[in-house]
Amino acid sequence: MPRVQLIFDAAAREDPLATISTELPNKEFSILSSHPTDDGILGLVELDTSQPDTVIQHFQDAPEMSHEVLHNDGQTVVIQYLIPETESNCALRASGILPRFPAHLQDGWLTAEHTASRERVSQLPT
Repeated sequence: MPRVQLIFDAAAREDPLATISTELPNKEFSILSSHPTDDGILGLVELDTSQPDTVIQHFQDAPEMSHEVLHNDGQTVVIQYLIPETESNCALRASGILPRFPAHLQDGWLTAEHTASRERVSQLPT
């Protein structure tokens, strides 16, 4: 199956994780996993940072998101989060495009490689 690299402005939609990334524009969020549940999108994100408390505070300040810090060694933070299903995620799921992880989010821009059939790839906008 072909692989395509998608780059889109996730912050242009209501996406709590993308919003946090715009508040921390110099940080690259590595999204390690993300999948739909009955309660929303459950994901795992990793950040390399010398200011883990600042990153964690941004997650705590996001009312539409619940989270749990799974790892914090002062250099790397791993956070599990639950957010409402986003418009971007709905569109990808409906298109049949399968995400490959990690995906990268920086300053609201999501870059991800996806696997799709040749037919689906030919239908993507350029």
